[in-house]
Amino acid sequence: MALSSPSLSVCIVNWNRREHLRQCLASAFQSAQGLELEVIVSDNASTDGSQAMVREHFPEVRLIQNDRNLLYAAGCNVAARSARGRHLLFLNNDAVVNERALRRMVELLEADPKLGICGPLLERPDGAREYSYERFPTLSWQLAKLLGLASLAAWRLRAALRSPAALLPVDIVLGSCLMIRGDLARCLGFFDEEFAFYYEEVDLCYRVRHAGYGVALVPDCSVTHHHAQSSGAMPEAERLCHLHGGYARFIAKHRSPRQARLLWALFRLTLVRKLLGYALLTVLSLGLSRKLRQKLRQAWLSLSVSRELFSGATQALARATEHAGAGS
Repeated sequence: MALSSPSLSVCIVNWNRREHLRQCLASAFQSAQGLELEVIVSDNASTDGSQAMVREHFPEVRLIQNDRNLLYAAGCNVAARSARGRHLLFLNNDAVVNERALRRMVELLEADPKLGICGPLLERPDGAREYSYERFPTLSWQLAKLLGLASLAAWRLRAALRSPAALLPVDIVLGSCLMIRGDLARCLGFFDEEFAFYYEEVDLCYRVRHAGYGVALVPDCSVTHHHAQSSGAMPEAERLCHLHGGYARFIAKHRSPRQARLLWALFRLTLVRKLLGYALLTVLSLGLSRKLRQKLRQAWLSLSVSRELFSGATQALARATEHAGAGS
């Protein structure tokens, strides 16, 4: 007899974050009380005892032991391909799901067949709000970032917190906690693994929107996010390569060649503006501010690593398209 599908499959990628993973798993089971739940941990060859902790304290969890660090998108896909749930939740191992959040999001997906993805508000451990959604890269949006006006969009989040509406339609919910219909995720092929560590959720939300489904933030659900626990262990240059390379690949994949070139030029100008701004502030502070020196170094590193990323992403997509055409 075939097993019935659970209501929700929770897919968590872990790499050497045993204690954060312990808290994450405990919160997921607590938040999903009343749901038929399947939890899958895709462990990227951790060496800190994470795997033993899962086996000892959470024997009901399905543990997949990868033989190397697959990074985030591929690690998620390993879990998602074996998931049986009607809905899938991609959850960071440094996230703690607050009470009823998972049940609430499942209820909303069940109630609206055209809702493809939903996600909660994200909070830091001190209670401060994180940006919980984003916009797709457009020329007007990138120009706003160049001019330093992008932060004005925060008013929308503040308005959502005061609104009685159950859902706030958005372009992108962040991948820290992203719930998607299982059949839709399987049809779309889950994450594009070329977005190894950043922009994988941006690409997925874009494909969901273009398949005719909605993407929404759920203002009355929240997740406490410890933020960048895995990426923080990466060398800064490697992390920035993944971050800026994800943006380059997204615009090369989803924008016309002319738009993509303009977007990349505006993006690089934005990095130059930040570099010059932090350089000026560092000089005015006589170089005494460690925080400013760190931001100046990061801005210089961002500009340096981004130099060849767009041409590399464009060439990689061209080769992939040629390969797909040859195989059809």
